[in-house]
Amino acid sequence: MPATAQTSATTALFMLAALSSAADPAPKTGPARLSPAAETALREAVAALDEAGGDTLTRTRLWCEIATFRRIRGDRDGAVAALAKARDVAESGRRPPIDEWRDIGPQYARLGDAKAVLDLAERVPTQRDDYRGNPRELVLQEAARAAADAGHIKPAEQIAEALPDTPTRKFLRDAIGRQALIHRAANGDAAGAIRDATRLPNAADTVLALVGQVFLNLAYDDVGSTDGIAHAQLAAGDREGAAKTAGSALALLAEVDAARRAVAALAVVRMLARLDDLPAARKALAQMPPADPKADPRAAGLRRTAELIAKGFLAAAEVRAGRDDAAVALAGDFTRPGEQAYVLHFVALAQARAGRKEASAANFAKSIDLVTRAPASDRTGTSLHNIASAQAAAGDFAGAAKTAALNPSGALAWANLASYQASAGDFAGALKAAEDHLADNSFWSSQVMRAVAEAQARAGREAAAREGIGKLTDPLVRAHALFGLARGLAPDPGKGPVKR
Repeated sequence: MPATAQTSATTALFMLAALSSAADPAPKTGPARLSPAAETALREAVAALDEAGGDTLTRTRLWCEIATFRRIRGDRDGAVAALAKARDVAESGRRPPIDEWRDIGPQYARLGDAKAVLDLAERVPTQRDDYRGNPRELVLQEAARAAADAGHIKPAEQIAEALPDTPTRKFLRDAIGRQALIHRAANGDAAGAIRDATRLPNAADTVLALVGQVFLNLAYDDVGSTDGIAHAQLAAGDREGAAKTAGSALALLAEVDAARRAVAALAVVRMLARLDDLPAARKALAQMPPADPKADPRAAGLRRTAELIAKGFLAAAEVRAGRDDAAVALAGDFTRPGEQAYVLHFVALAQARAGRKEASAANFAKSIDLVTRAPASDRTGTSLHNIASAQAAAGDFAGAAKTAALNPSGALAWANLASYQASAGDFAGALKAAEDHLADNSFWSSQVMRAVAEAQARAGREAAAREGIGKLTDPLVRAHALFGLARGLAPDPGKGPVKR
C-alpha cells in the first residue's frame, strides 16, 4: 500500500496541535489585518522562536504553523517568509532533516507553489539508513495530497508527475482526481461532480469519490478525513443531496472489486452513520467480503480493522437514535478485549454527548476494565490513551485523569486532557495537568501552554494569559504560548469575534 495510505497504530490526535488543513478559510480580498494585540503577540512569539535553540523539528513545525496562520489570512508573503525561516532552522543541522522537510513541503503545496516543492524535493535524499522507504518520494506524495486538499489541482498534478511511474503515482493521481471532484461539489457544482464521478475507471474509485475514504486509524471518535462529494453536500446544508449521493455509493458496492470492497464499504458506513440512516449503514456493512486469515493474514487483518471501525460508527449512531442496547450489543461481535473496548468507548462518548452521563460512565468503566485485563500479547483495538482522550472529550476530566494515570507512558493523554480542559475554560486544571505530568516533556508542555493561552485569549482573558507566559523560562515553550495568544486574539476567518 502506498506510504500515504498506510495503516497506522492506534492513536487519537492532540486536539489543538495539528497544522491547519486546506479547508482553512482564506480572505478573498487581500491580507486580513490583525488587531494590534494579535500583531504584538505574534511578533513576540517570533522573537522567542528566534531565541530558542535545539530541537529543530519542533521549531520547524512552529514556523510552519506561523506560515499557516499567515496563509489563511491571505498574507502570502508572510507565509513564504515563515517557510524560509522553517527551512533555515531545518537545514541548520548535519543530518538531512527529512521529518522537517515533510512538514515544509505540504506548506508550499497549500500555497499552490509546485516549483518550491520540487526545489525542496531535490534536496531530499532517496534513502537514509535509519529511514524506511524513499524519503524524497514521501515528501512529494504528501505535498501533492496537500495541494489537492487545498484545491490546487494543477500544482498537485505537477508534483505527482515528479514521482516514478509506479502504482504509487497512479494511486496518487486517482486521489487528486477525486479531490478535484470534491472541490467542484464544495463550490456548488455537486451535480457535475457526481456525473464525472460515475465516469471514473472503476466502481471503487466512484464510491470513494462519492463518500470519501477512511484510513484505518483506530481513534476515539468519528474523526479524520471528511472528503467525498456527500460530505461537501452535507457541509453546504444539503442533507437530502448527501443522502442521495451516499445511497448511490451503497448501490455500487456490489460492483467493487473484492480486494477494495471492505475499505469502500467502511466509507459508505461512515457517511450513512453520520446521516443517521442506520438500516442503510448496516446494508453497507454487510457488503464487506469475508477474509481467510490462512490464505492472506494481512488482508484478513485489514478486513477486521475495517469492520471494527465501521461498528464504532454504527454504535455512535445507535446511541443518537436512543438505542443504547443495540449499540452495546455491537461490542459482542468481537472476542478480543481491546476490540470490545473500542466499540464501548464509542458508545460511551456518544452517550455523554447525548446527556446520558451515568450510562456513559458505566461504559467507559467497562472499556477500561477490558483493556487493563487484556493480555500483553493481545493489544489490538483501543488503548487507555484513547479512552482517556474520549473521557476528556466527554467532559469527564476527573475520569480521564484516572485513566491517564494507569498508563505510565501516557504523555499524549495528559496533553489531550489539558487541551479539553482549556477549551472548557478550566484553565487552572489544564495548567495543573501540564505541571504535574508534562513538566519533563518540553514538546507536550509547549502544546498545552499554547492551547491554554489561546483559549484564555478567546475568552477575553489576555492579561491572565500574559501573566502565565511571563513565568515561562524556556524560549521555545514561551514561543508556543505567545503563538497561542496571537491565535486567540485573531481567530480564524469565519470563527467570529473574540470575547472582550
